[in-house]
Amino acid sequence: RRGYHQSMALDVVTTELANERERRKV
Repeated sequence: RRGYHQSMALDVVTTELANERERRKV
């Protein structure tokens, strides 16, 4: 189940990066 946890963490990181891009765009 460790992989599942890592996947979730990765998804969160990806979302954070996406939010940063949106902020910089505006």
